[in-house]
Amino acid sequence: MHISFSSDEIDYSQEIYQILLLADRERVDAYRTAIERTVKSGDVVADLGCGSGCLGRLAIAAGAAKVIMIDREPKMLNLARSLNQILAPGADIEYVLGDAREVISRYKFDVVVSEIIGSLGSDEGMGEILWKFSRNNLRSEGLCCPRHIQVFGGPCRWSPERKVDLFDDTSGGLFRGYHVEFNPKTLELAGKPKQLFEIPGRGHPTVKYRWTHRFGSEKKEMNAYAVWFKAVLAEDVVLQSGPKSKMSHWGTAVIPIDDHLLKNGTVALTFTLCSRSGQCQADSIRSKSSHSISRIQNLRYF
Repeated sequence: MHISFSSDEIDYSQEIYQILLLADRERVDAYRTAIERTVKSGDVVADLGCGSGCLGRLAIAAGAAKVIMIDREPKMLNLARSLNQILAPGADIEYVLGDAREVISRYKFDVVVSEIIGSLGSDEGMGEILWKFSRNNLRSEGLCCPRHIQVFGGPCRWSPERKVDLFDDTSGGLFRGYHVEFNPKTLELAGKPKQLFEIPGRGHPTVKYRWTHRFGSEKKEMNAYAVWFKAVLAEDVVLQSGPKSKMSHWGTAVIPIDDHLLKNGTVALTFTLCSRSGQCQADSIRSKSSHSISRIQNLRYF
């Protein structure tokens, strides 16, 4: 079986969304601790996809001599500049409008900070962005925050608080073919999770990730597949989503699995994440047949 999902991007460039992210204490506190342990006095720091400028201001507070804030959206740079005038007056901050993958700076950076992390870890293209920027602009001994990101997946039993229909475009939780669940109490792992892939701190040029998860007796208990990340921001500083994690704005990505697939002999699911195209697709491997039985596409996020 082949299932293909496509969707529109969530608009992270909306100023109100970036302001709301400042209220995610789990996120902000973890980055504050990590940046304090990474940035040294006098460092030159790049903030990729700066949004409101939060991480750059944390770097200034940790002792950075200069911060370069980079974003491809003019209104994000305007937002960061406005907040910096209030929250970091007098700080040495420069602003660069552009795609971080294409920026070649006159500076060589000691530290790169970024939070281009989606619910699936790399679905916002963080691996490619860090790889291209670091190759061009980061000192050989420079550090990235996060240091690396691991992405996990596993079969689960999902009991949503309200009905979620992946075939219904009016569902508020649809996003690239999966639902983002913010209540960890609705998820219970039905089998052992596995690490799907890892993004090193300096990124990786690969933008397409593919993994297969084979199922045994857990097929009887599962009705969905959960995907989550673990971002190591610095030594002993971890930020993660997942069924047993603290609440944050990310939530856990949940892909409902139709009962008839499991009952009809499906023994494995193969997932492909295309991070820059905003597509996620899943193939099932059946014990007796592998012919195509359905196709779903153009699911949209509202």
